[in-house]
Amino acid sequence: METEDVNIISSGARLKKCPKCKTYTLKDICKTCSQKTQSAHYIFPKIKNAPPRSAPFKRK
Repeated sequence: METEDVNIISSGARLKKCPKCKTYTLKDICKTCSQKTQSAHYIFPKIKNAPPRSAPFKRK
C-alpha cells in the first residue's frame, strides 16, 4: 500500500463509486476510466412536516 493510500484511509475518507465502470475507490478520479467518482453512500431524503423521532405516535 502506498503512503498516499494510507493517508487517505486514516483521514476518514468515504468510499466512492465510478458511475461508468462501477468500481469502488477512495479517490476523486477513477483509475480505470479517469472519470469523476460519486459517493457510494446512500443519503436519506428529508421528509417535510415529519414529526421528530422522539415524538410518540398516537394510535387510534
